[in-house]
Amino acid sequence: KKKTSIGGQALLEGIMMRGPQRTAMAVRNPQGEIVLEEFPTQVSTRAKILKAPFVRGIFNMYDSLKQGYRCLMRSAQLAGLEEEEEKNEKSNKIVSAVIMPLAVVLAVVLAVGLFMYLPSFLYKLLSGALPALKGLRVAQSVFEGLFRIVIFVGYVYAISFMKDIRRTFMYHGAEHKTVYCNEAGLELTPENARQFSRLHPRCGTAFL
Repeated sequence: KKKTSIGGQALLEGIMMRGPQRTAMAVRNPQGEIVLEEFPTQVSTRAKILKAPFVRGIFNMYDSLKQGYRCLMRSAQLAGLEEEEEKNEKSNKIVSAVIMPLAVVLAVVLAVGLFMYLPSFLYKLLSGALPALKGLRVAQSVFEGLFRIVIFVGYVYAISFMKDIRRTFMYHGAEHKTVYCNEAGLELTPENARQFSRLHPRCGTAFL
């Protein structure tokens, strides 16, 4: 029996699950209660040419990011985090107007530097010390690819020591358990979901 495709993401103090027709999110509020919200899945109507393979993936990712961001902001409200931000409204305006754009630029520069320039630069140094490596494109590709993997995995591992990030990772694992439970056709209860792995082969982070 074919099951519908269900995916999701971790939120602040909760998770979001998205299906073809409906999306639901469950968030723990400051009182410890789990608030459940459900709404229609937003699907953009586009021209037929934009639904072609590969092209549709770009727009589907945009839709997923857009809806995911909205759920993330809503989870911040439900978790009571926005109340703290409203107390510092003036500083928040400065952050939005100045610091956030700078953070985006810095993130792009760091990404390009770490994942593109640095691996290539290090291989040049290595091939300079070992002349036999010069001109070996396969060796360069393997070196740069492995270096990028080490950077990414190391980054994820390092931020896992941050309390808030670790908490979010835990919800990420809970989301995977929930998907597994649904795919197994079991009732969605904590007891049933708990028996499954926190790792899922269709995880976007694992794909990265």
